[in-house]
Amino acid sequence: MTDTVRIIIADTCVVSDFYKADRGFFAELRCPRISVGIITPVIDELTVSFPEFADRPFLRRIGLNLFEPAEEDFAHIGFSSALSPFDLLCLRAAKRLGCTLATNDVPLRTACAENGVRVLWGLETLLLLCREGAIGKQYADTIARCIRHANPDYITEEILDKFLRRLGRLP
Repeated sequence: MTDTVRIIIADTCVVSDFYKADRGFFAELRCPRISVGIITPVIDELTVSFPEFADRPFLRRIGLNLFEPAEEDFAHIGFSSALSPFDLLCLRAAKRLGCTLATNDVPLRTACAENGVRVLWGLETLLLLCREGAIGKQYADTIARCIRHANPDYITEEILDKFLRRLGRLP
């Protein structure tokens, strides 16, 4: 039996990108091996843009799993100058739980590498979801194009093209 791939979406930008592209994105994930979620302290940050995220049963209904940080994840939370408290909590929870972290935040990605935590860019997360059969290639293409349209300064045409080439090579 294969282990479940657990992904914590660390930054609100990745959650926002997926949710803005399709409000039903998380509910579309149809693979028992994939568990995608956020740590609960990040919910407050998300409710600024999405007030409905304050309703935890709503988050579960749309298919977003909630990961609770452990008490030890909060230890020395204010001592990292490079990471926000939310990012540090995500990093510690991912390390403790053996999760992959999905983030576009460069300092957090660096900290993941330094701490042995697997990390994915937002669009790489789509590729993983495709590879695992959680979403189809056409759906991943559509979501990526929506994200590019909403974030042209960050998701350049070059980044989208590279993603589409990688998507095209998937079986």
